[in-house]
Amino acid sequence: MDSTTVADQIKTQILSKVEPQAIIEVIDETHKHVKHKSYTQGKYYFVLNINSQKLSTITKIQSHKQIFKAVEDLMPYIHALSIKIKPE
Repeated sequence: MDSTTVADQIKTQILSKVEPQAIIEVIDETHKHVKHKSYTQGKYYFVLNINSQKLSTITKIQSHKQIFKAVEDLMPYIHALSIKIKPE
């Protein structure tokens, strides 16, 4: 699966499983890590920006758990997922 497909799936799964009203931006930053020792082709580095009233009212740990649960089937393709949550 390519990075664009994974990014689209991340967004789709969070909208359907966690917060349908969220505004989500998924940024692929894999290109910044290609020369790192731990880089593995086919495993991507993403920044996830979410504007969500619902997720911003719970603890960071709770929101991250919900997000990682929603995308757990995509984890074989994700090396890193940086999550930033803001209220709408």
